[in-house]
Amino acid sequence: MKVLILTSRDIFCLLPMWEEIFKSKTASKFYLIAIKKAWQLHKPSSSIKGPKIITALLLFCLHYGLGNTLRKIFYKFCEKWFNFSFEQRRIKKVCANFKIPVRIIDAPTGQEFEAVIKDILPDIVIYQSHIKLDEKIINIVPQGVINRHPSLLPNYRGCFPIFWAKAQKDYQNMGVTLFRMKKDYDTGDILAQRSIPVGKKDSLKDIYAQTYSLGADMIVELLNNIEAQKTIKAVKQEDEGSYYGWPSVAQIVKFACCRRL
Repeated sequence: MKVLILTSRDIFCLLPMWEEIFKSKTASKFYLIAIKKAWQLHKPSSSIKGPKIITALLLFCLHYGLGNTLRKIFYKFCEKWFNFSFEQRRIKKVCANFKIPVRIIDAPTGQEFEAVIKDILPDIVIYQSHIKLDEKIINIVPQGVINRHPSLLPNYRGCFPIFWAKAQKDYQNMGVTLFRMKKDYDTGDILAQRSIPVGKKDSLKDIYAQTYSLGADMIVELLNNIEAQKTIKAVKQEDEGSYYGWPSVAQIVKFACCRRL
């Protein structure tokens, strides 16, 4: 079975998750495509308050920690001014270790990207980025395009679900959902769902890391079941639920001041 990993260039949480999946050797063949401009192409809601860069940095710091945020800034500086990408180098090294073909693309859109998909002809795509995929691409893949969302859908659809759940002290709706992608964000049929135990003292960074670890286990289990030709029960999402966009700078500061880190 051909499994395509289509991902943003997150080397702090996503790349370790892919490594865990590669180690499982669950698929006959893995491919990885990293999206170079995933962050630039992800447009925040018009309701966002304050400069975009400040909001982005604050959110990154909450989810990844101060050290990784400073590293991210340094990496971006090197890429912009010296045309050297630490992220691409790290991704290519990991893929080389597992002998996995890797490509770097600007965006998962257009005829060129469609040609890449048709060249690989994956049986299933595991997708992790904020950019909407064209329905034409979704329909090409026999087993569908699978997304990992860090909440118990249909609750907390949209951006930064862990931030919103923790901000509202909703510890019962934290977990991971695997679902088949559709045209609209986070509305596809649910293939697997698990909750994670969260306490009031758990930081956003710790909860975020848990969702990646759990996500790797769930993806491996799903791929094993597909390879074994087991029936995968897809559950249609309820129309009810909740959707959240980008928080404002004021909301992030309030979150931090309330010591919900």
